[in-house]
Amino acid sequence: MKRSVGKSFAALLGVLLIILLAAGCGQKEKPEVSMESFARAVLQENKTDMDRFKLQEGEIRKNFTTAFVVAFNASTAGLFSKEQAQQIGDACFDTLKKCNAKAKTLQVEGDKATVELTIDTLDVSSLDSDAVAGETAASLGADASPDALVDAFTKNFVKAIGEFKPKGTKTIQVECTYSTAQSVWMPNDPAGTAEKILEAAAGDMAK
Repeated sequence: MKRSVGKSFAALLGVLLIILLAAGCGQKEKPEVSMESFARAVLQENKTDMDRFKLQEGEIRKNFTTAFVVAFNASTAGLFSKEQAQQIGDACFDTLKKCNAKAKTLQVEGDKATVELTIDTLDVSSLDSDAVAGETAASLGADASPDALVDAFTKNFVKAIGEFKPKGTKTIQVECTYSTAQSVWMPNDPAGTAEKILEAAAGDMAK
């Protein structure tokens, strides 16, 4: 009798374990959890978050700085070398790591969801390019060559960019779909969403 009860109890525990495991495997994380994770992957290059969305290391940075270098060199009429523009672009990208994002699910219908991302925005009002140029010229003296001036300005400009801090926020909406293969809610347009996140965080720096 005791042996029979023991077997029944063991069988019951086995059934309960299977049910619990099945329930756990079937649970989806909330869309806002996935979108905050995606924002961290974009802004902070967080490896764990990047792996969740199959993002290649350095891919987002490369896309950002490539576009920045083209726009920056065009706006400065080729005054800076490609390497100097790259240094400034990297500084801009690195300072975006100070920004965070909070997400809120607006709507869920099956495997489709709409999420609102509220993203910290950098305050670039502290940057005075003319002041940086004046300080650079004063530190080198009147006999400095144009190349030396541009190189010194680049270093001072990079330093000034590194002092940017978040102030205020911007919001964007993201349409996403649940991926059973990756167990996350994926933006329907990952590249476009990453670009919008970076633009929101960069604020006036992106203009």
